[in-house]
Amino acid sequence: MWEAIADLEGAPRWNKAWARVCLVSGPAGEGAVLRAEDEEGRASELQVGAWEPQRRVAFLPRPSPEEDMDRYWLLLEGQAITLEPVGEDATLVTIEARARARGLMGLVVGWLLWPGYQRRGLVAALDGLEALFRPAEG
Repeated sequence: MWEAIADLEGAPRWNKAWARVCLVSGPAGEGAVLRAEDEEGRASELQVGAWEPQRRVAFLPRPSPEEDMDRYWLLLEGQAITLEPVGEDATLVTIEARARARGLMGLVVGWLLWPGYQRRGLVAALDGLEALFRPAEG
């Protein structure tokens, strides 16, 4: 399981939110910077804020200097994937995302829309990881 998560450039195999990922600086590990693009070509940079092999990786967003962060109601603060062995052949995978609301509209959007939106994306990523390890049918 860790091998799939540690292969940052291979993340689009299981995380369909990203169509392409490339390492911008450093090898995979704490401090590395990656650029992730969606199908429409919108890109974001993330820095690996934590790298605990076989256990956890956390990503921190890196806004571009020219980006006006004041225009966003919600700001992503980070995402993390945690692995916990729960038996000889099983691993509990937890994927979490944290965001901060800005202003009254941010509170409303964060309370009403963010949980469902993020849940769908995180569940899709978990499903994608599971599919990598599911035995082939046939």
